Amino acid sequence: MKRKYTTIFASEFHEPITRFARLRKYKWEAPNLALFHRGKVVGDGKLILKDRKKKYVHTEQVGLLDKYRRKGHGIYLYVALIEAARTLGATRIYSSKHLNRFSGRMWAEKLKKLYDVIHVRRRCKCKCRGCIRQGFHYINLEKSK
Repeated sequence: MKRKYTTIFASEFHEPITRFARLRKYKWEAPNLALFHRGKVVGDGKLILKDRKKKYVHTEQVGLLDKYRRKGHGIYLYVALIEAARTLGATRIYSSKHLNRFSGRMWAEKLKKLYDVIHVRRRCKCKCRGCIRQGFHYINLEKSK
């Protein structure tokens, strides 16, 4: 059974985003990518500008509606975000700075099967185990498929 998904990538003023220059640095200005399955909204996420010269972006506020969790829709949402970044001309996409329990596993296990995901570990000065600044993931979009 094939799943039919559609996406809309638009700014807060409902204008379609087709160029890298339209990305913004702050969450409240960042464009949303909405994922639809059979005409119903499944979830959404944002691509936020990290470095304009190197064309790096990172994902932020990625989430599914509660009734669509644990049903396999999350991978399609992340793939849609990655492919949207690639079509805009981004060279690298980073994970969110604050990965929750669903997104951390998505980058570490599931996206690793589709893309060359690189995990960078960074320890904070306090050297605590549960610190939020332990690391991040990224994908080089120039080198991947």
